[in-house]
Amino acid sequence: DGVYFHRIALRGYQHEKDFAFFPLTPFLARAAQRLLLWLPVAADMLSEDAAVCVAGVVVSNVGFVVSSLLLYKLGVLMLGDEALAFSATLLFTITPSSVFMSAVYSERVFALLSLAGQLCLLLADLPASRQHGARLAEIKGSRRHVRTSQESFRRALYLCGSGACFSASAAVRSNGFLNLGFLLHYL
Repeated sequence: DGVYFHRIALRGYQHEKDFAFFPLTPFLARAAQRLLLWLPVAADMLSEDAAVCVAGVVVSNVGFVVSSLLLYKLGVLMLGDEALAFSATLLFTITPSSVFMSAVYSERVFALLSLAGQLCLLLADLPASRQHGARLAEIKGSRRHVRTSQESFRRALYLCGSGACFSASAAVRSNGFLNLGFLLHYL
């Protein structure tokens, strides 16, 4: 897949088989490549092709690290137990398939956007004063909480953020459209 993402990032969609790969991952690799080549040291050392390869690996690894942090935050909020959330995150990072987390695949960006959307959806229901260390029972009970206009605005921002993340995940993988089901279920 990395070869296809590399080619799409450099030259766009040229062949019919390229359309099997959704555009956000190559776009991010191309954007990271331009940032990388903006640095004088990297511009002297890397060709355009090599810079896209390095940028693709950077995008994948950043996506993996950020998605791990988001999983931990979701675990703390959902489970109310930092040790259990840490264990879940540790298992996420050391699973045998995590070898592929540093390759240029779309799974890391997809995981990042999916988990960010879930976190925004979860935070939309929590009053601002209880967003740290809340348990799932508190989250479910918070829907009955009377909201001020400031809390309503914050809630709307989180819902928009969730929708944006879930929509962007559909630009990474075809099953990203299924993430919108979480938002529709919530509404």
